[in-house]
Order: sequence, then structure tokens, then C-alpha cells
Amino acid sequence: MKKAVSFSISLVLLICSCLNAFANQVLASINVQLNESLGVIDPKIYGHFTELTLSSFEGSISSELLFNRKFEIPEERDINQIIFSGAAAAWEPIVVDSKVSLVPDTQVFYSPSRSQRITLSDESDVPAGIQQSGYQFVMPHLSRNQRVDNPFHFAPGERYLVRLAIKRKDLQGPVHVALGESYKHPVAKLSFQLKQGTDWNVYSGELRPSEPIEKGKFMIFIDSPGTVWALSGRSQSGHNGDCGRLEEKTRSAMETDGTVCARWQALPNSVR
Repeated sequence: MKKAVSFSISLVLLICSCLNAFANQVLASINVQLNESLGVIDPKIYGHFTELTLSSFEGSISSELLFNRKFEIPEERDINQIIFSGAAAAWEPIVVDSKVSLVPDTQVFYSPSRSQRITLSDESDVPAGIQQSGYQFVMPHLSRNQRVDNPFHFAPGERYLVRLAIKRKDLQGPVHVALGESYKHPVAKLSFQLKQGTDWNVYSGELRPSEPIEKGKFMIFIDSPGTVWALSGRSQSGHNGDCGRLEEKTRSAMETDGTVCARWQALPNSVR
């Protein structure tokens, strides 16, 4: 009985204390001086004070268009999957063929800790390469792989500055980068003629879709015999016009000109 009375008294005192603190609480306020300025913000600065990657803004914008752009996440293993493709997580072979070999290489890379090795062993009617269909980053509790399908949407008027790091072994032909439904139906395509030698080189160019694509892919491939190593990168899409510009990253493979008018393609269409 004494314990019950003591507990009741303590509870009453706690409630009274909380009510007293609430009654004496001073309301906070923020005054905005619209006619006073401290300086001018550089128009080229965007997102420097927040993290615009993965799902920091769930269901919102992200600076990365491609999932696993540096091939750091290895191919995901499934006990029910007997044959492995050789492409890094979230990537897939453009064509599965006996003359095509794909290997995530941890010994040769431009940016640690791996690159994607692509080999076409002989003349073929099909290319050797990888592609990605577009994903939305989500938290692990929504998807074990931290992504859900959300196909790329490409449209005329958009432009993509592609920057791709490539190391050549013995390939004599070009390396192609394309946007489209498939390698047979590209709506934008670049063909990089590789420099002589076997060192890493960075190649750049602009992709401009010629027609709208609702379920697009980003593709890197070769169509002549040989081996190359590739490092993919990030992308943001922009429309024609005077747009701001994000800080360029040397090891990015796919960036766009235009941040102010940027639209994140791999997220819901309401995001502009």
C-alpha cells in the first residue's frame, strides 16, 4: 500500500513538473529580413550542403543515374541461379553468346576497386557489352538489393555528356555507348575510336535522344574482336537551355550539362 501511494505521489509530481515546464516554455521565432542580404550565392553551387545520393531523399532526386556505376558491387549470387553472367550487380549482358566474355576485374581498374572487362573472342553478329535498365534506390528494408526497377525515360531535347574511362588490350574497333530500347534500336549513340597504347584514357561526348523511349537502357559495347576494360559513371539529365553546372568529377563516366533544369530519370515522373 505504501509503495502504491509513493508511486502515485511521484507520478503527480512528475506531471506537475512537466505542465509547469510547458507553461513556461518560450515560443521560438525566426525573423527573415527580406531587404537585407549578406552576399551572393554562386549560381554554379548546387547540393553542396546535403547528400544527394542513394535514398537520402527517399523518392526524390539523386546525383547518380546509374546504379553501381563503378562496378564495386559484385554480381549477386542466387542459389537457384546456375549460370552467372559476369556483369556487376544491376548490370546485365546485352547478349549472351559463346563468343562474349564478361568479367568484373579486381586486378585492372581505373578507380578502385574493380572494372568491367569486356571481350569478344571472334567475329560475331552480336556485340559484347553490358546494359542497365534503370533503378530507384531504396532503403534495405524495402529491397534487399537496395533498388527497385524503374526504367529510364529518354526524350528529344535531353542531352547527356558521356565521360567513359577505357583501357584497351587488343581491340581494333570502337567502343560504343548508346541509349535506347536495345543495341538494335538506339535513339542516341557514340562510337569512341580508342587511342593507341594500352593505358587508361577518358573519352567524352554528348548523347541526344532522337525520339522518346519509355523503357530505355544505357549500353556500353564492342562489335569487333578484342578486349577492353571500362569504368562506367554517373549521370544527370538536362534540357536545352541555360542551366547551371555541377562540379565535374574526373572519374565520372556519364554527366550532363545542366543542373538547374536537371530531371532525374530513374525516379517518379513527378520529380522535376
